[in-house]
Amino acid sequence: MADQPAPLAAPDLELLDDAGRPRRLAEFWSRGPAVFVFVRHLGCPFCREEAARMRTDAPRFVAAGAELVLVTMSSPDDAAAFRTRFQLPFTVLADPEQAAYQAFGVPRGGVMQLMGPQTWSVGLGATLAHGVGVPSGDVRQLSGAYVVDSTGTIRYAHAAKNSADLPSHEALLHAVLAAIDARSLNDGEDAYEV
Repeated sequence: MADQPAPLAAPDLELLDDAGRPRRLAEFWSRGPAVFVFVRHLGCPFCREEAARMRTDAPRFVAAGAELVLVTMSSPDDAAAFRTRFQLPFTVLADPEQAAYQAFGVPRGGVMQLMGPQTWSVGLGATLAHGVGVPSGDVRQLSGAYVVDSTGTIRYAHAAKNSADLPSHEALLHAVLAAIDARSLNDGEDAYEV
């Protein structure tokens, strides 16, 4: 499942946010589209790069009517420290048991997907820009991004092919706008293909 809409119901799990409060995933899509970005581990330079990109583009997602959510494999305390360090203006959820990762089908990778040649040049740039932290959680976990519309339907799915494979924010924003347009045109009954 890569860069294609998946007309599936999004899993509605309960995770803890970075303040330790229980939050249902449906809470984030109940008012409009939600963008869930699953990162590998908080020490991953690619994930740090994605967090910084999300911080920069957060106003664009908000202006488009979407709620941004970063999902980590960390504890709520580690998620809070990460949110503070990267000054993230959106919710960070803790999923140390990887229940949401599994429910959404976020893939795990092998050695070549994690550290193969396709990651070297991008990894060097991300490391120089954002550093490397201590790995925590499943180091074989890859990342993923999902746009869920206000009916709880997954309208866009990006499952990473390797540790450097991050979704285009333009594609995510396009999926958000398409989900809003589909909802207003047909009351959300039919999946909108991106």
